[in-house]
Amino acid sequence: MFKKIKIKLELFLANRSLERKRNYLIKKGAVIGEGTRLYCPCQAFGSEPYLITLGKDCAVANGVVFLTHDGGIKVLNSL
Repeated sequence: MFKKIKIKLELFLANRSLERKRNYLIKKGAVIGEGTRLYCPCQAFGSEPYLITLGKDCAVANGVVFLTHDGGIKVLNSL
């Protein structure tokens, strides 16, 4: 239970500024270039942010969602 509260608090604090978002996502394994502005919440990076690489001087708008894991392999395996 405390782990869930800790995760929610980390996300809340990370979403408070552009630099905090960037640092949080880098800590989770994402590669984010200098000058990149993230206007979307950290949750938009999905459950596997280490799969995402953004170059320098990019802007990610609010409402963008990165789909890093969708379970599509189940569809391929059933063919």
